[in-house]
Amino acid sequence: MITRLILFILSYALQTLASPTRTSGNTADVARAPATPVTGVIVSDFRKNNVSARWAVGHPMQWGSEDAKFEFPIALGSQSFAGAISGDGKYLALVNGTDVKIIALDTGSLVSMPTYPAKLGRRPDSVRFVSLATGGYRLILGTYTYSAGASNAVYQLQLSSEGLQTGDVGEYEGTISSADTWPFSNDGRRLLTINGVTHHDAYVYDLDTHNTTSLKLTGHTDSIMSSAFSPDGKLVLTAAWDASAKLWNATTGELVHTFENTGGQNWIARFSPDGTHLLITVGTPSIRIWSLNNLTSEPVIIGTKPTYTQWIRQVSFSADSKFLATGAYGKIVIYSFPSLEIVQTWEIEDQGWEISELLWLEGTKRIAYRILGGLEMYDFETNLKYRWGPGEMDHWGGGRGPSGVVKSRGWIGGMDSDAKERFWKYPA
Repeated sequence: MITRLILFILSYALQTLASPTRTSGNTADVARAPATPVTGVIVSDFRKNNVSARWAVGHPMQWGSEDAKFEFPIALGSQSFAGAISGDGKYLALVNGTDVKIIALDTGSLVSMPTYPAKLGRRPDSVRFVSLATGGYRLILGTYTYSAGASNAVYQLQLSSEGLQTGDVGEYEGTISSADTWPFSNDGRRLLTINGVTHHDAYVYDLDTHNTTSLKLTGHTDSIMSSAFSPDGKLVLTAAWDASAKLWNATTGELVHTFENTGGQNWIARFSPDGTHLLITVGTPSIRIWSLNNLTSEPVIIGTKPTYTQWIRQVSFSADSKFLATGAYGKIVIYSFPSLEIVQTWEIEDQGWEISELLWLEGTKRIAYRILGGLEMYDFETNLKYRWGPGEMDHWGGGRGPSGVVKSRGWIGGMDSDAKERFWKYPA
């Protein structure tokens, strides 16, 4: 009996060390009957000229019909997985509890296996590419641990333009908030992390200088949930559960202003891309917006009941700062900015599933979002909706991402809720 058990464990370990697999949507892994796509019952749909949006031809699409799928076996003893696409669409990074693998998306082939830097017990929870002006990339890996009193860490691996590891590994104290899709300054040279033990402090790191804390931002009395650089890199905004948000000088660490008594636990901190406004989301729920020209004024407050009834944990400005997309459980509200008039509302009946990503595409032509285990997209010009997600017979959960468009291949996709990276033809 003991011998059989040992053989089973060895067999499982060998399977988890296998290479990533890529499958085509034209070939099914297992023959099965068609399943009904998972979609929500619409309460309020996107609209154009007072006409409700309709599904594009062939949609909603289901897992199994994708153009490409990349799988990374979960490391023995680890249920953690992270993936990211480089900004130029050349590479896919896949990370589990033991390995880092770089895949060339034009061929689907394994390019390199950089050193997995995390210490024993630290599991990956995020990975992000930062393109370098001089060529090559920074690969930023966030990790976490459940060990009591142990600190989390963020690692930097440097990759050449060919996807090969170069230079030393940088290690930085703290963790990257799951609320922050881009925890970097716009030039990609500085990183924001949050203290991984108390969560009361934030750190600013210069990524050009390994293992050196540039600044420690101290003053919150409860967990910081989100932080962000201003577009010009001169300021840092932090939002915490102590019912306050703080604005800091990103060069000196000096506290510039405290936004007190926000009315609840704060979730998100963001600046508008044009650098004129900042906002936080509050669990009451509400969104509070200030002009950077008048920090002491009363905030403009939106997103209160009945617009939202639950936490707002997704916000995304369009690149031109003309629109603000917001998301909570089962609902998306899009505002014109800075007038803050509601221009679109999308809502499903089941409020148990959270919007886990909001991504503007092609300027303000399209918006993509994750809900009910899949990726959806709305085209404001054609009034068409798209969905790539699970069928009723698939095993899936909420969340995942990040998502993106791979222009070189004409794909859209990212990590799905079953921890697989899927890519589909991007609609023309």
